[in-house]
Amino acid sequence: MANGHFEKEPFIFEALDQVRQQGGFEGKEALAFSRWSLLQEPWLRG
Repeated sequence: MANGHFEKEPFIFEALDQVRQQGGFEGKEALAFSRWSLLQEPWLRG
């Protein structure tokens, strides 16, 4: 899952953690990140 809304990031990670705790990822892998974490500092200064 790729997130493009910085403000919603905590909610996404909380939901994924709840699914993990309930066994929803049993035998599976999940990758979640914010596209903002992939940007380099000069790009953010724009």
